[in-house]
Amino acid sequence: MKRRMEFSIVVATYNSEGHIEDFAHELLYIFQRKGPKFEIIFVNDSSSDNTQKVLEELSRKYTQINILELTRNSGQQIAFSAGIDHATGRFVILLDDDMENFEESIDKVIHPITQGNYDIAIGSSSPSGSTRLITSKFFWKLMSRISNQVVKGRELTLRCFSQEVASSYKLYKERSRSITEIMLDLGYRRIYVEINRVSFRNIKSRHNFHKRFRLFLQILTTSRQNSGIGLMYFSFISLILLPTTSIILYLVGAITFENRVAVVLGGMIWFSFSCTVFLFGLVLFIIAILLRESQQRPLYHLKNMKIDDNTL
Repeated sequence: MKRRMEFSIVVATYNSEGHIEDFAHELLYIFQRKGPKFEIIFVNDSSSDNTQKVLEELSRKYTQINILELTRNSGQQIAFSAGIDHATGRFVILLDDDMENFEESIDKVIHPITQGNYDIAIGSSSPSGSTRLITSKFFWKLMSRISNQVVKGRELTLRCFSQEVASSYKLYKERSRSITEIMLDLGYRRIYVEINRVSFRNIKSRHNFHKRFRLFLQILTTSRQNSGIGLMYFSFISLILLPTTSIILYLVGAITFENRVAVVLGGMIWFSFSCTVFLFGLVLFIIAILLRESQQRPLYHLKNMKIDDNTL
């Protein structure tokens, strides 16, 4: 008789051969104590290292581990979507593969969902270090303003939601929204859970300037497509260089009171040009979204799949 899963843990992973085995063992240890009815779905986002081989060895050893391998690198959003599509548990948990010592964090996110008080629980935390704390608060405050409270704070990937939410999420085929936006659009009850002690393995950060810039644009246009981003990057760099160049020219004596009219005129032309480039890039960005969505392309293609036949 097929068994109904209690938990489906979905982990999007990319080039993680150095730590994915330790991560899997910690995850197995945590959920084996909760009961036998769970599955772990690792979604390999077309890693270029030996992550797939390590996962295949783990799946042969542990029946709870299932593997999805995408044919090309599609990003964390699409990788999680693939995992959610194949999740069979009553409750679905999303998790970053670089977290460590995360049992307490998982328990805090699971609790409001298993108790039936909410449908979606999202982990939230503050970064360590004064500089990162200040910049992070500024960034997320800006995101909150721009998104009209869609994004309320520094969200972790760690989150838990019911199978009902997962089933509704699967109806969304576009790749232009974040998981948070889709779940907000669904209208389910959600709660932010503060995670006080969250730690990550000492690996290369995935939350660099490029990722945050993409998130900024995605909030503005509800998309993460690449078209037009290069022009918008250029406009931002141009605007940053405008005051910097002015200061340098003033210090070397190229800007004086005698030629201030020409300087102001040149600055206005520079500023207008930069803004025009940004708007043009933004238009291309939105057009690309509409074209891709109208084509109804599949979100992902699987290269390999190992799913336990005993799951429902």
